[in-house]
Amino acid sequence: MWRVAIPTTLDGHTRQTGSDDFEEEPCQPTSPGVPTAVSPCSSRRLPWISIGALLAVAFKVSDNNAASNSMMTTSAQMAPTSQPIENVKLVVKSDEEHARMGPEGTWHDAFLPADFSVKAGAVVKVTVYNYDEGEHSFTAPGLGANVAIAAGSKSKPAVTTFTIHAPAKAGLYEWLCAIPCDPWAMNQNGYMRGNVRVV
Repeated sequence: MWRVAIPTTLDGHTRQTGSDDFEEEPCQPTSPGVPTAVSPCSSRRLPWISIGALLAVAFKVSDNNAASNSMMTTSAQMAPTSQPIENVKLVVKSDEEHARMGPEGTWHDAFLPADFSVKAGAVVKVTVYNYDEGEHSFTAPGLGANVAIAAGSKSKPAVTTFTIHAPAKAGLYEWLCAIPCDPWAMNQNGYMRGNVRVV
C-alpha cells in the first residue's frame, strides 16, 4: 500500500492519505533570510500548481472553441433563403370549351393567361389545370422549361405542376406549346404561345 503527501498548509507541512507503507517527511521551513520562492517546500508545490493551471487553461480554450463552432452551425442553419418563391396558375381550354375567340370570330385553344410576369431570380412554381382532352406542353427554351401538360377533361382537369427559375436578367421570354393542337392558335401569341415577363 502507499501514502501520498499532499501539501496543504502555508508553512509547508504535509497531510498523508493511504497506508503506512510510504510516508514523506514534512517539509522543513527555510532558514531565516532564505527567500520562500527558493525553499524546498515551495519548489515541491510548484509542479502541482503548474499542472493545475495548465489544465484549467486547456479546458477553457476547449470550451471556447466548442461554443464558437456551435454558434457557427446555428447561424448556418438559420440563414434564410435569398430567392423569393412565386406561384403561377394557368388554365388550358380547348376551342370547344370556348377558351378564347380569335379576331375572325372563331373559338380557339388557349392557355389562360398566356402572358404573365415574375420577379428576376425568383423560383416560380407553375400549376397548370388542363380541361382539354388533348395533351399540350409548356416549352420555354430561355427559361430551361419543356414540360408535358397531361390531358384532362371538362369535368375533371388534369393538374401538372413544375418549377422554373427566373433569370436574373429582366426581359421577355417566349414560351409555346410544342405538341400539335390548334394550328392557328399555335402561331398566335395569347393562345398556345405567349411571353413570360421577367421584371
